[in-house]
This record gives sequence, C-alpha cells and structure tokens, in this order.
Amino acid sequence: MDIKTAISNGDAEALRRLLAQDAPQANAVILWGQYCCVQTHPLHLVSDMLFKGTLEMGKELPAVDRCSY
Repeated sequence: MDIKTAISNGDAEALRRLLAQDAPQANAVILWGQYCCVQTHPLHLVSDMLFKGTLEMGKELPAVDRCSY
C-alpha cells in the first residue's frame, strides 16, 4: 500500500505505518485526478478528497493527524 491508497481508503493506521517507515513521504507530491495530472501533497489530498466527497466524513481527521507527522 502507498500513501495515496491509505488516504483514499481512509486508513489512518496504514498511513501511520507508512509515514513511520518513511517520514519524508508526508511532503511528497501525489498525482491524482482523472488523468493523474493533479499534483498535491498528502495533507492537501485529504482536503481535496473530502471536498469532492470521495473521502468518507469522519476519516479526514485521523488522516490529517497522520499526515501532520
């Protein structure tokens, strides 16, 4: 699993494990969107997904907590 997948799944524990293994990934650029042409950081991806309605409400705060590692 990667950072993008952990965020997309709302899996804060997987996100915690991934960032514990490689903390700089909290600032790595993630490509997403229909053609993967949108570039953003993990923390911003959480807010984008929440705003778009693709991240289940209630999953954002644990993910934000982990991204702010």
